[in-house]
Amino acid sequence: MITIDEIRAHCLSKPGAWEDLPFDDVTMTVKVGKKIFAIISTDSDPGKLSLKCKPMWSRSLREDFKDINPGYHLNQKHWNTVTLTGSIEDEIIKNMIDHSWELVFEGLTKSEQQRVERSAKRKASLSNE
Repeated sequence: MITIDEIRAHCLSKPGAWEDLPFDDVTMTVKVGKKIFAIISTDSDPGKLSLKCKPMWSRSLREDFKDINPGYHLNQKHWNTVTLTGSIEDEIIKNMIDHSWELVFEGLTKSEQQRVERSAKRKASLSNE
């Protein structure tokens, strides 16, 4: 079963990703640019993870998994909240995180996208040295 720490690490592995606590001390957001692509409730048991999703896939996921529901306090057409009970394969959750990042990245302005890409290239070149 994927842990909150593994989810956080996967989110932060995405280019340009950074974490913030804009609401309170227990609700972590992960952003690319200035936009949120993941919301992680760090104090609930089981944990909860909210992710952006294309509406067609969102509906399909909700039909297939009882622990994927419309986004809690979010636009329910575009956001899902996953209850982390272990019933959903880790790989599916990681794919959902990747999809959310991609949707949010695509919504950034061209200059924001280029800034993220330049930063990711610098980071990769530093890690290769």
